[in-house]
Amino acid sequence: MHLKPKTREGYESLLANLILPEFATVPLAAITTVRVKGWVAELTRRGLSSSRVRQAYQLFSMVLKAAVESEYLVKSPCVGVRIARVPKREPAVLTEDQIEAVAAAMGQPAYSTLVYVLAYGGLRWGEACALRRRRCDLLRSRIEVVESLAEISGRFEFGEPKTYARRWVRLPRFVSEMLALHLESVPADPDALVFTAGRRTPLRNSNFRRRVWQPALEAAGLPTTIRLHDARHTCASLLIRQGASVKAVQQQLGHSTPMVTLNVYAHLFEDDLERLYERLDASHSKRQTASRRPEAVSTASTVA
Repeated sequence: MHLKPKTREGYESLLANLILPEFATVPLAAITTVRVKGWVAELTRRGLSSSRVRQAYQLFSMVLKAAVESEYLVKSPCVGVRIARVPKREPAVLTEDQIEAVAAAMGQPAYSTLVYVLAYGGLRWGEACALRRRRCDLLRSRIEVVESLAEISGRFEFGEPKTYARRWVRLPRFVSEMLALHLESVPADPDALVFTAGRRTPLRNSNFRRRVWQPALEAAGLPTTIRLHDARHTCASLLIRQGASVKAVQQQLGHSTPMVTLNVYAHLFEDDLERLYERLDASHSKRQTASRRPEAVSTASTVA
């Protein structure tokens, strides 16, 4: 199985901390459904989040499924185990005024530009941090996403985007102009990173969030619980409010399928559907009003 480095690191952490301490010395034949249920209950009792418990269970389920496929087990003991539903977190969506306020509070023009690129381009954090000068096609107001930056055990690693697919991301003209101005301060090397920390080193998510992002949110009068990733949700919201189709949003954000887009943003498209039906109601009312006008009534009587 080919795994991205970040995914591999997550799996290794789950194995080392949650799975192997419980099952490393237990023979496969002795792992029963009752024991798996007890393990899940114990993880929950220890205060682990529903998300963390589900991740551990799903990885362990994958291991036992492989054991079944290799004929070490007849049936996976994970079958029939119920896991608590992970509470769905509603993404925060910024308004255009709020984007401007956060960007103005960044303190550095480079980081202000980064906020606009995230909010209007919809890039993932790792994609923005891996953006290089030669990927910026400012004449056509777009950038090419071909890499993503991940932090693996404290070190940086460049790799392919989440869906392994390159894509072109469109930018509004005013954001493209901001980016052009910022590039004047970026080294002329085509491979130079566009957004960096001091000494032109890659941006580290935890440091940026703590030292720059959250203080800017506070200065703008916004909750500091808003995540960097919510800028991506903001982009989707802006596009949908302007009438973008599911396919257009999928392509901009780099989702693997339109269904992924709908799973995340269906509630925003419902708002769009409501506006459409309001227009249908208005159109119907307009026709009804026209049919009751004296000239319409007179014409109808003449025909009769």
